[in-house]
Amino acid sequence: MFRHALIITVLALTTAFNTCAGEKVTIDPAKAAQLKRLEPLNAAKIDVFVDAGQLTPAQAVLVKQYVNAQGALNLPPDAIAPEPARQPAPEPARQPAPEPTRQPAVEPAEPAAGSGLSAADRDNLIKLIRQFRGSDHPPIGRELRKCRPAVNELIAGAYKDPVDLPTKIQLWTEVAGAANPGAAFGLFETHRVAYEVARPILVPYAKDIGGALVRRKKTTDSNPYPMERYFTSRELRDMIIDIEGLIAHCSGPAAATFLMDVYAQRYGEGEAPMRDDGRDWRRIVEVCGGDPKHFDDDDPATWSSRLSAADRIGIAEKLLPYLHREDGDRRKIARNGLSVCIGDIKHPAWDAGQGKWEQWWEKHKGDVR
Repeated sequence: MFRHALIITVLALTTAFNTCAGEKVTIDPAKAAQLKRLEPLNAAKIDVFVDAGQLTPAQAVLVKQYVNAQGALNLPPDAIAPEPARQPAPEPARQPAPEPTRQPAVEPAEPAAGSGLSAADRDNLIKLIRQFRGSDHPPIGRELRKCRPAVNELIAGAYKDPVDLPTKIQLWTEVAGAANPGAAFGLFETHRVAYEVARPILVPYAKDIGGALVRRKKTTDSNPYPMERYFTSRELRDMIIDIEGLIAHCSGPAAATFLMDVYAQRYGEGEAPMRDDGRDWRRIVEVCGGDPKHFDDDDPATWSSRLSAADRIGIAEKLLPYLHREDGDRRKIARNGLSVCIGDIKHPAWDAGQGKWEQWWEKHKGDVR
């Protein structure tokens, strides 16, 4: 713990020095908006962005300075980088108006810089994503999988309207998995949108309590699809659970941290909807790179993972604090994830005190292979 605090202190001093030297640390506006969407923020969520290379350590220190006790991010204006100036595009030559088409109104995002996509590949992917709704999914899915992980950014920017949640989830189903862990970042946002739609009817132990009528936020004359959709409470719950299953397929530190944060709230004090500890402990095993079909928490021979040692060490550090929470379900879920991450290394008893576990971890985390 002292070592971690020392690192944070050094990073903070480095940030301050760079600021004084004229190298002021700032956050890209798009990244700041993405962090806002993941509120409530905590140190674990911010560290995931560092692990994924989406924030520098200095930027992470800056972000943590402006997260309040409720997890809200309040970056001052001078901490956000200015938008790059854009040259006005030349006025196009007037052309006859084309015949109206009946393509769905989808707004794919531009691919990430350095994605390696050619303009032709990008245009083809955008076309396939637009055709996905109402089309034969398997052929399109095969084409999308060929362009992983670059296709993740395009899917993340398409079908943004909550009315289109089923189509968005089907798209992620085609590309998410162990071969594409980066899809987890787009799934985090889809999970947030589904939760926002379902929030008014997430009543504990009430599976069928009506539903929610969702109206399309943006309409166009060429959009042939319904302007509103009624989701039953069961459909909304199933969508959320399905998204979490897809996140579990994207084994890695980012997905594991996100799911454990979800489970920490789900199995906290009081009653909560969608509890199923059998389902969720299997998913934490999978997201840690283990095989939930053969996992046995009493048999070290089943505690294996396909993830690298560095990834497993990173996940273990996020899970360890949950061994000492009062709720037994959270401890059980964290314990199963840790079994996969640390393997058969001899460790303290699962119910040993927090201090003993912290001392053991500092001494033996290098033994993870």
